[in-house]
Amino acid sequence: MTISTLFNLAVLALDRHTISDYEMNFYESLNIFFTIFYTLEVLLFLSTHGFKTYLLRGDQLMNQFDVFIVVVSLIDVGISNFFINRSTNNTKLGDSSIVII
Repeated sequence: MTISTLFNLAVLALDRHTISDYEMNFYESLNIFFTIFYTLEVLLFLSTHGFKTYLLRGDQLMNQFDVFIVVVSLIDVGISNFFINRSTNNTKLGDSSIVII
């Protein structure tokens, strides 16, 4: 899990203001991949530990933070895919970037 988080962080660090269309599509694809990966991780933990145990006991603050980051990432991916005009690469609601920790 740590390796995937470090790889995600490295990919996010490569993002910059002037970027080619190829790189933008590549980074968007990686963002969707990591969002799906972390969503599956949270769903797997919820299904194995149960809602109460996962969110209300044990390492609850980190688990709650993980769920929060996943929800915000899902919103980010949804906004990015529904409100970006891909032909001009302009956003209607502004750019959004979520760092997954």
